[in-house]
Amino acid sequence: MKQRWMYLITGLTMLVLCISLCTTTANADLVWSDDFDDGILDGWTLFGWESMDSPVTIEGNFSAVSHMLEVLDDDLNVARHSSNVTVGTWSFDMFVPEDDYGFIRVEFMSNGASLEAHGNMSWVAFSAWFYGTPPMFYFLYGTESSKHLLTTIDKPLAGWHHIEVSRNSDNRFLLTLNGTLEANVTSTSVTSSTYFQVLCNNVTGAAIDNIVVEEPIPTPTPTPTTPPPDSPLWILITVGGGVAVAVIVLAVVYLRRR
Repeated sequence: MKQRWMYLITGLTMLVLCISLCTTTANADLVWSDDFDDGILDGWTLFGWESMDSPVTIEGNFSAVSHMLEVLDDDLNVARHSSNVTVGTWSFDMFVPEDDYGFIRVEFMSNGASLEAHGNMSWVAFSAWFYGTPPMFYFLYGTESSKHLLTTIDKPLAGWHHIEVSRNSDNRFLLTLNGTLEANVTSTSVTSSTYFQVLCNNVTGAAIDNIVVEEPIPTPTPTPTTPPPDSPLWILITVGGGVAVAVIVLAVVYLRRR
């Protein structure tokens, strides 16, 4: 019986020691986020264009009063936030109103120009697109004054949707819509970014919320080393080992006296 107690105490002691020496490391670093709960659009640049075919800019009409980035009219409106992430994860919620003619497009990687009339384009985006029959979600990119389709998702557009897109260093994109993987594609056409942009046209009431942009934490190549005697890790190991040994010795002495 005493022997069983000794095994139990020894096992628990070593478990506590291991827990004290181990740390949990997150696999992603938050670069920036916005949930619009402050009701303001700090960090965002708002503007628009006179039409799909005109490069003439106008004032953008968005609001965060309802604690989301919401477009307030049917003009071609753009909301732009600085963002240079190209390898990582972009997640956001998108509200698509009931409509029959228009689009909302989230360019999570963008270098500014977004329409053919404005010159060379360079962006990757997720879009709710009412043009065409039936309306669909589009995963697409724009380069050299033209758009290129990566995939379409034939699901109802109206309502709230949660979107997550990731891109790794091998140019592979994974796109998840409402928890379902909808795209697993490789594209090398756009590899840089200056902005995160939201474009809305003829979709009054469309909105974006809970934007989170993360980069992966680099995993260093492990190099076997022995910590110097005065390093915190060495002290932790020494103290932890001493505590474990002391507990085991005390347990043995106590059990033998019984």
